[in-house]
Amino acid sequence: MERVQLIPAFTLAEVLITLGIIGIVAAMTMPNIVRNYRNKVLKEQFKVAYSLVNQAVQRMSIDNPDLMNTYCGTSYSGSTSDKNTLFAEDFSKYFDVVKDNTLATGNESFKNIYGKDLNQPNYKKYSKPPDNNGYNDGSFVIKNGMIILNGYCWLGAQYKKGQRVEFLVDTNGLKGPNAMGYDLFYFWIDEKNQLVTCPQIGDRPQYCNFLTEDTTGAHNGVNCSTFALRDQFPHDETKPYWESLP
Repeated sequence: MERVQLIPAFTLAEVLITLGIIGIVAAMTMPNIVRNYRNKVLKEQFKVAYSLVNQAVQRMSIDNPDLMNTYCGTSYSGSTSDKNTLFAEDFSKYFDVVKDNTLATGNESFKNIYGKDLNQPNYKKYSKPPDNNGYNDGSFVIKNGMIILNGYCWLGAQYKKGQRVEFLVDTNGLKGPNAMGYDLFYFWIDEKNQLVTCPQIGDRPQYCNFLTEDTTGAHNGVNCSTFALRDQFPHDETKPYWESLP
């Protein structure tokens, strides 16, 4: 009589335990995998956006060597002016624009593109209260989805360090996460027609604070472009910026 050889097999309990362990490990590691992938994408979008904006500033400065005086004047003090949207109108000429919103001001500058105000919770700025003043003097969308939001000259005047042409760059437009330091970055054009980050705030990490929302009021996030360009995390200078984004 031929002997039947039994093949070892898992019991149902063992299978369920194994699946449970796999599920726990996946639940622990998947958020990190998703976050790391997101941050790599955001980093590449930032690099592309910075390159495009820097090239546009250089070309614009060739056509007009006195950008700061043209768009901010010599005695700007923070009051409104008919020059507010002029920079957005002129700057847009150096991009492949698919949606021109350069003449809109106030909340319309945001609503016409996003369908909401900049200070809504789904446009996170890491500040309480969030502030949309100074970023609402015209905007435009370019072909790759990037959005330029004109800031005119308000923060430079507020810090009494001279005027600077300033604007926000949304590196991926409507895709999100629509947050300062992730896909939303603040830049200046200085008196030498150079694209710079916020020099009056300098290296202070409280203006790029991912740990709390209310350390610097409405301006938290405006200096994230400084740390993003350095690839240095503001809360630990030994860590890279993009890999450390929470």
